[in-house]
Amino acid sequence: GIDAGLLDGVSEVQSLTPADYKGIASKVCKLDDAQVGKLLPSITETKDVPFQCVDHTYIYSLLNNLGFNDNAPLSLTKKINGVETGWCLGAMIEAIMNA
Repeated sequence: GIDAGLLDGVSEVQSLTPADYKGIASKVCKLDDAQVGKLLPSITETKDVPFQCVDHTYIYSLLNNLGFNDNAPLSLTKKINGVETGWCLGAMIEAIMNA
């Protein structure tokens, strides 16, 4: 989301839809790596550029197959209670263990 410029990276919680992922996938999958890098200047790691097509296609396909329609609102955040969501499994386990 944030790497593709779908989110502003500033707000704590932001909304988007599966259609947003579908839209960015349909754009980046038609481009070469240099063009993707220009389209998505928020990507700071050049090693991440080649994966934008598959990443966004996968996210859209997963949401679609889970039954989300294209206009279903999704709320995304980078942190929950000050913990990076990349560590959400560990945070969840800790919360369960301390309950």
